[in-house]
Amino acid sequence: PSHNTRLKLDHTYPEQESYVLCLRILFGSLIASEPHIIVRKADTRTDKVYKFINIRTLRFRCLNKYHNLFYKDKKKIVPLNIEDLLTPIGLAHLLMGDGYFHNGVVLICSENFSKEEQELLIVALASKFGIKATLNKRLSSSGIKRFRIRVSKKSMDKSIRLVTPFFIPDMLYKL
Repeated sequence: PSHNTRLKLDHTYPEQESYVLCLRILFGSLIASEPHIIVRKADTRTDKVYKFINIRTLRFRCLNKYHNLFYKDKKKIVPLNIEDLLTPIGLAHLLMGDGYFHNGVVLICSENFSKEEQELLIVALASKFGIKATLNKRLSSSGIKRFRIRVSKKSMDKSIRLVTPFFIPDMLYKL
């Protein structure tokens, strides 16, 4: 309650650098520093070193409204009114940030949300845009059952037409 909100965006480097630079322009007046490249320790299973590029805004009172919508008890949530909030531009950013193309469909890495929250998002996609999606079960590396959102093959053309005008060219591989 005594602090204002800051937005931090973190993506893989160099694969998603162009997306972060696009976001840097979008949020330009709220950001005082250049993007940072961060190297994370090697994954103990694969010895692969991960690099990320991030930007973060300064703290602003105007961002508190969004924090209150999308966070509860310090945990990111899907708000109950997501259908009212979701736009084609917002869906494009969701797919550029958390989507990936696999076997002819787009999957959204939404497993950090509860199953109920993901179902709420699926209903919003269907009722607002006519996009059919389902939950895709997967087991995490620790054996925990989680779900991701999978756009159906029948809805791929509609999804692509809806979001492509808002995609940056370097991110089209996600469609």
